This record gives sequence, C-alpha cells and structure tokens, in this order.
Amino acid sequence: MKQWFAYAAAPVDFRWQHLHTMNQVLSSMAAGDIEPAVDDYDSAAVMTFHRSWESARLAAMAAGWNGELRLKPRVFWVPVGSTFEMGFAIKQDHCGVTYVVSPVPMPWLECQSKVETTTG
Repeated sequence: MKQWFAYAAAPVDFRWQHLHTMNQVLSSMAAGDIEPAVDDYDSAAVMTFHRSWESARLAAMAAGWNGELRLKPRVFWVPVGSTFEMGFAIKQDHCGVTYVVSPVPMPWLECQSKVETTTG
C-alpha cells in the first residue's frame, strides 16, 4: 500500500517548465529509460506509474483538489532510502492552488495544509 502526503499549497506560478509532465515520464518508462528496464518496453513500470498517479490523484482530491487543471500535472522525484520515489505537483485552475502529493512528509508545506492517505 502506498502512503501519500498531500498538501494544498499557496499558488506556485513559476518554474513548472523544469518539472517533467506525466507524458514525458511515461515515454521514458515505456522506452526503458527509467529503471528497472526490461527489454525495450517496460510495461510493469508504466502500470506502476498509472497506479501511483491514480492513488496520488485521490490523495490530492482528499486535500481539496477539485479536479480542474491549469497546467498538466508534473512529476518530481525525492530520495527515499536507496532510491528515488515519484511525487506529483498539480496546479488547480481555480485560484491557482498548487497541490503537492509526496511519498515523504514535506514539513515546510504543513503550515498550509496536509492530508495523509494510504492507498492501494
């Protein structure tokens, strides 16, 4: 079961272009560019990504995201143990609220809002 820490942060308006879109990450996974790669197409990594996004999406909704998007969701990576785990940044259209869904706590965002969820 995946544990997420979801935050409703103040609007973040700059430097989104430095984060990869979900399509860019999926393309890399499908091509085997992101480990663990199996042959030329890593369907297991792609399926894991989709499951992670779906559970992160639900966590963001529990934190208040209404499902609207101003920008395409972005993927970021944080070190967890001996690997990097993905998280998601979501820019809501209404009021520009930024939702951050992370596999690790981000205490600097807690003063704004946090919802901790565990999803399958």
